[in-house]
Amino acid sequence: QDLADFAASLAVFGLLNSLSQTVLRLTAPGVPDIYQGNEIWDFSLVDPDNRRPVDFDHRERLLSALERRLEEDPDGRARLCAELMDQLADGRAKLYLIRQLLQLRAAQREVFDHGDYLPLTVDGERAEHVCAFARRRGPVTVIVVTGRWFARLQAGDSTEVLPDAVRWGATRIELPAGCGRLRNIFTGTFASATTGSLHVGELLAPLPAAVLIAEG
Repeated sequence: QDLADFAASLAVFGLLNSLSQTVLRLTAPGVPDIYQGNEIWDFSLVDPDNRRPVDFDHRERLLSALERRLEEDPDGRARLCAELMDQLADGRAKLYLIRQLLQLRAAQREVFDHGDYLPLTVDGERAEHVCAFARRRGPVTVIVVTGRWFARLQAGDSTEVLPDAVRWGATRIELPAGCGRLRNIFTGTFASATTGSLHVGELLAPLPAAVLIAEG
């Protein structure tokens, strides 16, 4: 029971880390790979544990439900993200991020196949808890921001799924020139880059990671 209680206190931080890692894997330079069955949470160990049959029907049902939701309410992605975080344990949040990122990669293939990689500067008291970079090709820029070390950031408080703006303080990300208006591909919301920086607390309020696209 002691072990189960301790594991439960850490589980939410593991799920947040997994979402951040999923975003980094699908946006960093290189060719991403998703091990079969890992489109949602998977708690297998190593061979032969991870060779068990994958319930693809279950994953297809989850994806189909997400597709219907997006088709019926295309402007409700922010509400969907809030629901996915409220029900984090069912794995749909990870599936949704993968779905959105693969669509972005297909739509902006030149950016991810041949685009530049630009590390971004993060300033503020929580800067060490942020990974941020840009992928750029011609007029298109993609901004990638993920949180990390959530247990330390939240002082071990697993009752709070995501850090609030107070914990992030004045931490900001410096943006490359020429970004203009930025659209979050997960929430559908927009952010302005006119000040040359973005507040991390606002950016990572809906999810532990954000991917924004600027065109023109």
